[in-house]
Amino acid sequence: ADMTADQDSADDDIDGAEASPSTSRPLVDLPYSYARDHGVLLLSRDGDRLQVALREGSDPHDLLEVRRYLDLAFDVELVDGQAFEKLLSAHYAMDGSAAAMAGSFGVEDGALDDIAGDIPSAEDLLDSADDAPTIRLINGIIAEAARQGASDIHIEPYETGLVVRMRVDGVLTEKLRMPPHVASVIVNRIKLNDGSRNILTVEDPVEYAIEGIGQTQVNAKVGLTFAAGLRAILRQDPDVVMIGEIRDRETADIAVQASLTGHLVLSTVHTNDAVGAITRMRDMKVEPFLLASTLRAVIAQRLVRKLCQHCRTPIQADGSLASLLGFDNGTLVYRETGCEQCNQTGFAGRIGVFEAIRIDDTLRKLINDGGDEARIAAHAFLKQPNLGSAARALVREGLTTAEEAIRISRRDHQLL
Repeated sequence: ADMTADQDSADDDIDGAEASPSTSRPLVDLPYSYARDHGVLLLSRDGDRLQVALREGSDPHDLLEVRRYLDLAFDVELVDGQAFEKLLSAHYAMDGSAAAMAGSFGVEDGALDDIAGDIPSAEDLLDSADDAPTIRLINGIIAEAARQGASDIHIEPYETGLVVRMRVDGVLTEKLRMPPHVASVIVNRIKLNDGSRNILTVEDPVEYAIEGIGQTQVNAKVGLTFAAGLRAILRQDPDVVMIGEIRDRETADIAVQASLTGHLVLSTVHTNDAVGAITRMRDMKVEPFLLASTLRAVIAQRLVRKLCQHCRTPIQADGSLASLLGFDNGTLVYRETGCEQCNQTGFAGRIGVFEAIRIDDTLRKLINDGGDEARIAAHAFLKQPNLGSAARALVREGLTTAEEAIRISRRDHQLL
């Protein structure tokens, strides 16, 4: 009863509050962490009043503290927890495309340095703890990487500060350098693993050390092979196991047994395509019935060079080329030329070509019965592209050349 009375009183104070118009503090002055933890979200401003969403179960007295901080009156809307989470995500988050990300993040070209300068060295929940600059900076880094087509983002803390580098077209370039106090704020904000799953890996070598993941590096000189490392980590109650590569029967057998006992096992096998991975596992003497019951999916990736969009030259595919690609005679395709933008190579960067096989009941039976690659491929790619058809689509779009598409196809029929 006392709680209800206090809430009514607090709500009356807020709804009836009068305040002089103030535009000195923008809405983003309310930190994301405060909005999330206290269930208070500033939706919009109409003159000298704010439209505020309050999550059900939150303490209305927190609104009074925020009102004193912003010096504005509120119109409050009570929303349930699920609706509040959606509003929170929409308010602080962004669309998927690079342009939309940059716009909704509020980040312009070259503005990352300015945002980094807004991050305070000391934190105080509502006064100097505004974590909006931190959120904007991380969002801006991701948006900039997407805008430039970067394949990797390196966030590297050093004693002298934090360095952000991006790999674009295979070249690592420094994009941002920030003072030391920013390092802990940025690194603590980035979440790699929520801690609810035990993820263990065996790698050769460990290329990236990832906090929250147990990583083991192969060392054959002391007997620490993939198989030995896999045996060891299976004793540590993992949820997810990643094996850098399955190279031999022993490792393959242990991986299959691990998946049979409820572990998610990820690994790589060196083959020409996705169907070849099934054949490779058979060659390592994995029993067909075990492979059929444990395999969930296979993904193959190849890289082709991407045509420079500044100098590519249109040509007509005809004759044997059109036939090989499955195009009509006279179909417009492109070839490389060379200009200053691409250092006279005709290409700028690379693009991935993918094929994926999801193991359904039919494929499971084919694998169990020892079906050959042709039969497996015929069903696997009945409704989805294989490497060749995916590469052919890139040729049609003018993103790569016919020669590049042919180069990554193991068999001519893969293009058809």
